[in-house]
Amino acid sequence: MTEAKKLPIIQVRDRGFSVSIFERITKDLSTGYTSRSYGVCVQRSFKKKDSTEWTREQMNMFPEDLLKISALCINTYNQIIAHTNSLKKEGGESQNFPSAFMSDDSPAPELLDDDIPF
Repeated sequence: MTEAKKLPIIQVRDRGFSVSIFERITKDLSTGYTSRSYGVCVQRSFKKKDSTEWTREQMNMFPEDLLKISALCINTYNQIIAHTNSLKKEGGESQNFPSAFMSDDSPAPELLDDDIPF
């Protein structure tokens, strides 16, 4: 008998990105104690140039890593904006980046659930 595929307890999608939360339940047969732990899978799906097939990349982590990744991304985004703004002040070439910084109190972007296969 094969074990049933475990489905995520939470799944959020936005265009080519997906974040899934999986619950792991472990029961100690000698004590009857049940413990729960959680895992996070972040995926990105895209089609390579001149291809009809989807490519999928994934990263597995702990739930608390989501906050670390989020803070790292915001910090990196703000550094890119600061860099491109300094180039503008020097009269350099125009950049294809937005000119706004993102703060911790910025509203969350709208999430879109689309038909990209995960």
